[in-house]
Amino acid sequence: MTEKRKLIDLRSFGAIGFQDAPNGLWLGKQNYLPQSKLLERIIDTCIKNEVDITAITTEDDCVLTGYPEDRFGFLANQIKSLRNPYYGEKIDENLLVLI
Repeated sequence: MTEKRKLIDLRSFGAIGFQDAPNGLWLGKQNYLPQSKLLERIIDTCIKNEVDITAITTEDDCVLTGYPEDRFGFLANQIKSLRNPYYGEKIDENLLVLI
C-alpha cells in the first residue's frame, strides 16, 4: 500500500508584525522587502519545502483584531489580492486554505 505522508509545520514564525507602520517599524524596519505578496511567498515557500500544512503563530498573550500582532487577520485580508495560479479562502475564524 502506497501512503502519502503529509509534512506539517505547526510553528512558523514571521517578523513581529506584517503591517506597514508610520514609524518605519515591522517588515520595512527589519529589511523584509517587498512587503507585498506575503501569501504568495508563504505558498511558494511551502511548495518548495514540500510542506502541506503550516501555521503562523504569535507569542502575544492578547491579539487584538487589526493590530500589527494580528497576523491571521492581516493575511486573511490579503486573500482578495491573490491572482491565478494562487487561491485562498477564509473558512474559519482561525483557518485559511491557500493553494
